[in-house]
Amino acid sequence: MRLVGVIPALLTGVVLLAGCSKQKWVNLFEEGKAQEALTELSKKFSQPAKILNVDITPLSLTIQVQDPAQPSHVDEYSLEHSYSFDDRYHDVNISGPKPVQLSLINDNLEENLFNLNEVNIAGVAATAKSALERTALEGGGIASIHIQRRLFLIPVATCGDVDWEISVKSDREYATAHADAKGRITRLNLDGTNRAKNLNLYADNKELLGIVAAMRETFGSTRGILKLHLNRNFLGFDARDPQKPKRLMSFTANLNGVLMGMDAFNGGPGAPQLPDERFFSVDDVDWSRVPEMLKQAQAKLEIAKGRLYAVSLTKATLGGDAQPLRWTVDIRDGEGEDGEVEFDPQGVVTHVKLPKGRRVPVNTFEPEGARQVIVGIKKTFGSHAKLIELAFSGSRAQIIARDPKQPAKIRDWIYDDDHFTDFQGSDQTPFYRDLQEYSFFDLDEVEAALPHLLPKLAKVAQERLKMPDGKVERITFCRQQKMQLPSPKITIQINVQGADGKSGWVSYDLQGNFVHVMTP
Repeated sequence: MRLVGVIPALLTGVVLLAGCSKQKWVNLFEEGKAQEALTELSKKFSQPAKILNVDITPLSLTIQVQDPAQPSHVDEYSLEHSYSFDDRYHDVNISGPKPVQLSLINDNLEENLFNLNEVNIAGVAATAKSALERTALEGGGIASIHIQRRLFLIPVATCGDVDWEISVKSDREYATAHADAKGRITRLNLDGTNRAKNLNLYADNKELLGIVAAMRETFGSTRGILKLHLNRNFLGFDARDPQKPKRLMSFTANLNGVLMGMDAFNGGPGAPQLPDERFFSVDDVDWSRVPEMLKQAQAKLEIAKGRLYAVSLTKATLGGDAQPLRWTVDIRDGEGEDGEVEFDPQGVVTHVKLPKGRRVPVNTFEPEGARQVIVGIKKTFGSHAKLIELAFSGSRAQIIARDPKQPAKIRDWIYDDDHFTDFQGSDQTPFYRDLQEYSFFDLDEVEAALPHLLPKLAKVAQERLKMPDGKVERITFCRQQKMQLPSPKITIQINVQGADGKSGWVSYDLQGNFVHVMTP
């Protein structure tokens, strides 16, 4: 296929009679041809020359040059090959100077110009070959190369470095490659390719790894990514700007490379700096596990018509502290069924959140429910967490302890359903005066008592309060209650409410001995 249209015969030029045999068409994208054309054309204008742009097709080279005698003027010069009579006649037509009517977005002409000797026209063939290889079109060929300074519109129209825009086309696809002044490929636009149209990063790990490699080239192994979303055909993420690390920006990574967008939410100039522990790098993740991880999520949730709704990677926070890096795969069917599966960076399942209709309700009044809360506390706060209060209330639990960020402050954390939720937490400091070290208790001190004491004491409390049909509302472990002095013993307070709305409570020590009662 020839990527040239019918070129009208020019009225001026040199006509070369080539005899009766058909001629092989010139291609300026072959080795040395573009430089030969430029050398011939350069005889028409003064040197050194300042250039507005250069256009190259397989059969032509056109250059717009500033007139040194009248710097506000630009003239166009062109060398064009044409063929006629069934390719038996070959014309080389040279024209110019032809006045150019300027229409510049950046109306400062000098800022648009560049020196001709900055551009590696001799390297056109190598650049064209590289563009064909990088774009990988089916039956693709180079249609044109346009060379000028890059134009930026925000915040105002300004010109950047010299940029080659290389158009690659086939009968079925198209793409654009960009190169620097020396002809080195800098970026691609593959949106018009079948490869981009059919891209599925959920399943095509080779393409995903290629995009991740481009991210690594941009960010290195530095932990600068805050959160990432994997989509079918691109990765969207918020990360520190490699050039201005104090600035948090939004990025997109796809087949075209890594593209920087706008300031991320609350990430612009003057925004509070997030701690380093909140960030991760591309090398913290085993990306080869992604396709299998997504299959596992579907299998774990068993949602009949479920589709991938969101795939995210981030470090959740709890009280402002970064938690371990986790993938979260959210699957929904559009009819109300949804669930989530969490994975660690190596693709190992860490948590499954089934659809609501299939979840086993957590009952913290039962030994198994209480055990889950204890596991959650150890996982989140450590095996020997120091607490002021641990309270169970049906499907929820609450702990009160020192704020790790502000040890002088006392705050609460809520365990809801199956995990500790991240919310600001209420300041409990005013309710606890004269706190001493013995005001706190170690989680180990109560863990052993839970399995046998919870069912037994709840029933005894109902009997003591004479509320056999009453409902246990809350079970609280503490050594110092709000607005009270610390007790030498850990007490278990069981609050019960009757059908008539009246309530009372009974407290015991860890050995199950009665301590106090408040009747309805």
